[in-house]
Amino acid sequence: MVTLSRLSVGPLFAPSAVEFSFPPPRQLDMYEALFGCPVRFGAAVNRLVIDPAWARTRMPGRDPVSYASTLEMLDA
Repeated sequence: MVTLSRLSVGPLFAPSAVEFSFPPPRQLDMYEALFGCPVRFGAAVNRLVIDPAWARTRMPGRDPVSYASTLEMLDA
């Protein structure tokens, strides 16, 4: 998801937080380097938190129908 978002809106995309339900791995720093944000393990659910402003970012070559559909999914 993060890689696809970076390809869509640019390399500066980073979630606000990432949470995983599984226990922490040995190499925590690799996760924070990849996601560019705090990463928590042992959470109740897996979750990727993004700033709502990213949902309004224009994507090069965007398709208005796909854009509207994506906004509906994010709002849900």
